[in-house]
Amino acid sequence: IASMATEELVFPIAVKWVQYKLLKNKMMKVDKARRLPLNSEHLHAIAKGVKINEEELFFRVLTVPKKGRLLLNNKVVKKNSAFSQRNITDLKVQYELVERPHEDTRDMFTFQVFSKHAHTAVHNFKISIKADINSIILKNNGLSLLEGESKLITKQELSAETLSTKVIYYTITSGPQNGKLKRINLSNSTYSNDNIITFTNQDILEERLMYAHDDSETTHDQFTFVASISQPTQGKEVVAETGAVESTFNISVELVNDEKPVRVVDKVFHVVRNGQRLLTLEDLCYHDADSDFDDGQLLYTRRGIPMGELVLVNDTSRKLYRFHQEDLEQKRVLFVHNGPGFGRFVLFVSDGKYYASTLLDVSAQEPYVKIANNTGLLVQKGQANVFSSANFSVVTNLDVRDDKE
Repeated sequence: IASMATEELVFPIAVKWVQYKLLKNKMMKVDKARRLPLNSEHLHAIAKGVKINEEELFFRVLTVPKKGRLLLNNKVVKKNSAFSQRNITDLKVQYELVERPHEDTRDMFTFQVFSKHAHTAVHNFKISIKADINSIILKNNGLSLLEGESKLITKQELSAETLSTKVIYYTITSGPQNGKLKRINLSNSTYSNDNIITFTNQDILEERLMYAHDDSETTHDQFTFVASISQPTQGKEVVAETGAVESTFNISVELVNDEKPVRVVDKVFHVVRNGQRLLTLEDLCYHDADSDFDDGQLLYTRRGIPMGELVLVNDTSRKLYRFHQEDLEQKRVLFVHNGPGFGRFVLFVSDGKYYASTLLDVSAQEPYVKIANNTGLLVQKGQANVFSSANFSVVTNLDVRDDKE
């Protein structure tokens, strides 16, 4: 202090090395259970050189298991997450199989031990997984067939087995909606059991299981089943059986063109004598019941017309001998009258496979506007009601292109 000083002193600082030791890093064995707790007999770490409680000693997961998953308090442990030695002691850490393997295998995850002081090098924790001889190995490839077709379900489409047996029983929990499952005596027999709810591997191997599509315009069907090693009895819940597997068999249906075009608008076409008028879907319309077919692609073909011509609306010098229904919808077809006041001509309609023929009647008169519908309107006192073309409408043989006209 001021000009006086004490003698020089030495202040000692001692540094203790912190070391972590794995007392236990023992392979976990998974046999019949799908979920097992990780305990101190499997994994146990301590610190040397400093006292660290179990709550402060952690395991950081560097890579997660591939065939299962780690859980902490029933929540999945992700990469770079951590759990404590106390969690292990309290059995809060568990390993859960994602899917039971069909043969003996192994799994693992890597970790390092750490606390607020330091961390260790990388360690591996190994897991031995025993295959369940009663675990069902299922092959489910689905079925493809044509609309209305019946087809066998063979071992190429559906089969199941375990490591110990090929005797498998199938119970249908939700049947097909657009067809039937049948059991037939022989592959060339017509005798069958329709709408079956159970079948076996033997039925599949002996080619007795058949699916018959109902010929509806549907592209997909399916049925859900449970495969089991034990024969189902009445009232038994096979879904809850250990080793039973639930799956859905998907059926893809390729639609075929098996419907002829049908006329849905059939009436006389009215036009002004020596005039013209658009030919639209209100005058002529066909429908093809095949669900994958666009009615607009129906092709109309005609030959000569004794009382006029069909021409393109924006180029009346161009005669139309072929046009699509889409042209009628888009108002591209114009009828020009020339000749008798009444007549008819032949039209052929095709969907690319089937043909239909029809007659279009044409009536040519002096211009007119007529009341087509006049129903009146009933309105309750003090209330309102909609007045529409259903109550009052007019028709004309004039070439009206828009309702506003």
